[in-house]
Amino acid sequence: MGERSSNKKTKPKRSPQQIIEKLKDQGITFEHVSEEEALAMLSREMNYFRVAAFRKNYIKDENGKYIGLDFGALLELYRLDRALRRELLIMCLDLEQALKAKILVDIDADGTTDGYDIVRQFLMKDKSALHQIETNATTVFSKGMLEKYFTLDKGDDQCRPILAYDDCPAWVLTEALNFYDFSKFYKSYYESRDRDYIAGAVISLIRDLRNGCAHNNELLVDLNSGRTFIQRDLLEYIGRFTTDRRFDQRIYTGRPTLEIIALFYAYEKACGLLQTREAATGLMQVFRDAKLHAEYYDGSLILKESWLLIKRLLGMYTLSSGG
Repeated sequence: MGERSSNKKTKPKRSPQQIIEKLKDQGITFEHVSEEEALAMLSREMNYFRVAAFRKNYIKDENGKYIGLDFGALLELYRLDRALRRELLIMCLDLEQALKAKILVDIDADGTTDGYDIVRQFLMKDKSALHQIETNATTVFSKGMLEKYFTLDKGDDQCRPILAYDDCPAWVLTEALNFYDFSKFYKSYYESRDRDYIAGAVISLIRDLRNGCAHNNELLVDLNSGRTFIQRDLLEYIGRFTTDRRFDQRIYTGRPTLEIIALFYAYEKACGLLQTREAATGLMQVFRDAKLHAEYYDGSLILKESWLLIKRLLGMYTLSSGG
């Protein structure tokens, strides 16, 4: 295997003007956004690395030049992605709260538990979740609550070891856990009761989407990569809004697209149809805004097909509600 080339040599520091020249060398045009406008944006308000990443959705010719890609398309994808993340993050947070409320209702009605034993059993098995709680015991937001329900060692500024956790109920634990650890508690409880719940594979997709949105990571930078095995429940759900054979698995198993589909599938189950229609209406507006320059996506089949699939998903809720 050959030695990897140095980034210092192949990707040196460049000024905004040099970046524009590099983009032009790659075949990217400046017809919809002028070079002067692009220079001003790259100099003041925009990270080249983030904007240029969306070019991966476009193909190159035999000379390595992008086909039909204008800087205006990269700019619009950057802005669309930002708006999309905002809407999706709200949905992810709503879903998290709905799942927590649902499990607490079920635990309250469960005569086989007092709400404390299941916490003890979970934390005995999952030491990583226990350690995560310990690291939160020094924060101003969690310190008081954790001191009340856990026996804590003095520890230091970074972590306070938990000495005992048998006096913590489920309704406190769900607030002490991050979404990743909560998803494990959620799965553990429902599997032990042999009750219906949203599959762990689906929750995992949503968790990754939530983290991406919360950490401001671009979602649409490369829809051609990240193929994921599709869970049967999601495949049946997709059949509700499309049976079009043009959507081969390359489209709906792409990671970002499948994560959005998984979110709506779980959101309807946990939050109800009315709230899902409201969320779909907000997202549909984001895609309507993108439609203002539909010609930007002529050079990217994966974008056009993914857009169409997601719009059919949203239309299942907005059209049925008169939107």
